[in-house]
Amino acid sequence: EHVQFTEAHRPRLMSHGIKFIYIPMVHQSRFRQQTEKCLEKIADDPTVAVSVKSEIIYETSVELVNELLSEPELIKQSGRLEKVSRAVTTLVLNDPTSFSHLFTASHHDFYTATHMVNVATWMVPLAYAMGHHDTDELNQICQAGILHDIGKMQIPAEILNKVGKLSDDEWQQIRRHPENGCEYLKQFG
Repeated sequence: EHVQFTEAHRPRLMSHGIKFIYIPMVHQSRFRQQTEKCLEKIADDPTVAVSVKSEIIYETSVELVNELLSEPELIKQSGRLEKVSRAVTTLVLNDPTSFSHLFTASHHDFYTATHMVNVATWMVPLAYAMGHHDTDELNQICQAGILHDIGKMQIPAEILNKVGKLSDDEWQQIRRHPENGCEYLKQFG
């Protein structure tokens, strides 16, 4: 039986120790977009532990980047990317120690999408520590981190995932990914 979740359900579920709810695959995209809408509010909420905020923001970022890599035209929906970037920036501005929580959330998983989010979520606290405190600038730094490897979309998966030594030609393709990404992103700017 499917039940429409409302805020009235939250305290009841929590009082019974329920930590997870099932969301059918057909509704997951909608759920992620709802989560993205609330990210900045979550990042700014003093009642939510920094570790919890970091996990939510990090996981949401990874899901968005996975979508961007599989459907690059979603970059046109830059509002989603901006929401995620603002959440990371808000988290760092509210608690400069949040880097350790974002780092913990990364699980040291360096596949392309996760790596892109790792770079973004590590760049913002680093920039902040270096004295960059302007919110707009930190948002742009975060977005640059998220998109820095977008050019890898044009590299065949068999090269990206190759076990063993790459040939000279394969290395050349890998080395071209920054230029490929720049050319690709020009169409949106």
